[in-house]
Amino acid sequence: MKNRYRLFRRNGVFYTQDSSSGKQESLRTVNRREAEDLLHARNTAATIVVSPPA
Repeated sequence: MKNRYRLFRRNGVFYTQDSSSGKQESLRTVNRREAEDLLHARNTAATIVVSPPA
C-alpha cells in the first residue's frame, strides 16, 4: 500500500505532504529521526479503518 504522507525538508525544517490532497504541513522539527517517527505515526493512522459500532 502506498503511504499517504511524504516527508520533505525546507530551510532545515521537516514537512509532510498529503499525497491525496497535496496539503503541506510543518512537523515543527529539524531532527530527522523525530520527523520520521511523526511521519510513521501519520501514515499508520491513515491506514487504520474504524468500523461503526454494531
